[in-house]
Amino acid sequence: MKNKESIDLVDSNADIFFKIVVVLFVVAMIYLSLQIFVMKNDHDSKHFYIINEIKKEISAVTGISEREISYLATVSDPEILRGQPFFAKAKKGDKVLIYPQSKKAVLYNPSIKKVIEIAPINF
Repeated sequence: MKNKESIDLVDSNADIFFKIVVVLFVVAMIYLSLQIFVMKNDHDSKHFYIINEIKKEISAVTGISEREISYLATVSDPEILRGQPFFAKAKKGDKVLIYPQSKKAVLYNPSIKKVIEIAPINF
């Protein structure tokens, strides 16, 4: 009878161990999912903040409303763009904001916080 009791005890210990491992796994997955969610939202909010700061600075110089929807691009290789007059003074890291309603494109240097070029655009 003792052998059956010891086998039952081993089975129940293995069952408890398995349940603990499953619970720990689920808790770890929830924790990692929350961390990814927080990092993504933090990145998005930083990106949103940077865009709004750039739009405020451009608005002060150009009169374009901060609330106007704009599209942002970053100059990654100015040599490719040198043939276009709008990008003649562009440097790596400069920002291009395109304002479809105002029909303007703005080249902005964030390191010196200066508008470099403004040009009309046609769609």
